Amino acid sequence: MKRSNLFIWIGISLTIGIILGWILNNRQPKFNLSTNEGKIYEIIKYLEENYVDSVSYKQLEDLSIEKLLSSLDPHSTYLTKEDIIVSTDPVLGEFEGIGIQFRMVKDTVTIIYVIPYGPASRKGLKAGDKIIEVNGNPIAGQKIKDIEIVKMLKGPKGTKVKLGIKREGYDEILHYELTRDVIPLFTIDAAFLINPQTGYIRINSFSSNTAEEFKSALKDLKNQYQIKNLIIDLRDNGGGVLESAVEIANIFLPKGALIVYIEGQHRPRKDFYAWGDTLGNDLNVAVLVNQFTASASEIVAGALQDNDRATIIGRRTFGKGLVQEQIMLKDSTALRITVARYYTPSGRCIQRPYDEGYEKYFLDYYESILDTTSLHSLIKNIDTVKYYTVNGRVVYGNGGIMPDTIVIKDYDVPILSYSKILNSQTFFDQLADFVQNNRQELLKLYPNEDDFAKQYKISDQQMKTLLGDSYYHIGTQYKNTFAKIITSYIAREIYSPAAYIKVSYPIDKCIQTALEILKASGK
Repeated sequence: MKRSNLFIWIGISLTIGIILGWILNNRQPKFNLSTNEGKIYEIIKYLEENYVDSVSYKQLEDLSIEKLLSSLDPHSTYLTKEDIIVSTDPVLGEFEGIGIQFRMVKDTVTIIYVIPYGPASRKGLKAGDKIIEVNGNPIAGQKIKDIEIVKMLKGPKGTKVKLGIKREGYDEILHYELTRDVIPLFTIDAAFLINPQTGYIRINSFSSNTAEEFKSALKDLKNQYQIKNLIIDLRDNGGGVLESAVEIANIFLPKGALIVYIEGQHRPRKDFYAWGDTLGNDLNVAVLVNQFTASASEIVAGALQDNDRATIIGRRTFGKGLVQEQIMLKDSTALRITVARYYTPSGRCIQRPYDEGYEKYFLDYYESILDTTSLHSLIKNIDTVKYYTVNGRVVYGNGGIMPDTIVIKDYDVPILSYSKILNSQTFFDQLADFVQNNRQELLKLYPNEDDFAKQYKISDQQMKTLLGDSYYHIGTQYKNTFAKIITSYIAREIYSPAAYIKVSYPIDKCIQTALEILKASGK
């Protein structure tokens, strides 16, 4: 036999041997898919018992559910027990705990805000305090996840937790025993007079308490200052409770005006109408939105725009218009399932299209955030279908709310420079150190946020300390703007979210545009 033929036969023999060996040694097991459990159960069970690596039934079950839901739409989701803990409190508008907000700074839990009248406030805890121990167990430098810290600090009303606190100016650890209580979550970040005729209210989310908070803030502005104009800031507001959004829109609409409607394959159309609340009837209104404005926020913006009741200013909103219902499962996890869509009064579907898949859906969104150098990203998704407001103005749909007046970016600085410098962990670490080291001195010089907003000027040296080498890359023409933005961050850390706005609004292009439009209205 020729040598070449010999190699061919050896190859064939080896191939046949491999195939026969596989068949003999790997006879297919009986894989019965006809049981009442269904084939998903059978497949997971088989993988758990036969897969090459170690996998648990629960791990595979959770993964299957997540993949299944993500294939339906971008917002149907599976919630673990931890997810439910995090997501439920903001909706309810309250939680049971000690009443602090914290940030992990260099592996140490640092209190950044103490909620007034809560257990932590009553015991004298302060912003800047570092939590070193919880119930005698050290937590500093342990690289514990935020969710685990939350679990340690939260708990049923009446239960106790012991904290070890490291405070500036004290060598020893201070020990506190706190009794947990019901803590309200406030969704109104700021409400103040921005000029002699104009009030400003910023809503960070929509909880069950938001409408009452908003009404209280608006009444105060009207009673104290007799305002004629109102700026409602919904930028970065990811939404929340539908009923609260409907109630806030109702404040500005005549009785019988359509606010929103929902409809789905298995859910008949349901309309939500204004029932007549005269609190905001006499006000000229501007609403600020951006790419992070979503869900319930879009309902408010869409309702006021379609009813010709407000000027919408900013950038196209996110386009999250899916109605979800939450179904609890036996193991205390949950499914949040899309059952209908939101539509504005003119018939526009708020939801952005997602028929090209999950990844494309979010990729388009992130590209729109980065592309703020032109109007292209803001208008490219306008479809050709026209919708009409109650006064006959043309508006377009295809997802999100397109503003009446487009403002490409909030601050006159390059968006990539802003993100790279001020959204970096390095900057926030330096900011935390700066605030920690200068808090008491600044509070002595500027006892309240209004004094700080009017008088504080950040020095070049302080900017260099906070920005490090990035200071030399901000550009001379943008130096004053960056100084103002950084000052607003300091104000927020020391005083409140409202202080951030009070410092930054003179350079905030959305707010300044709103003020110009309201002034031009002559009201």
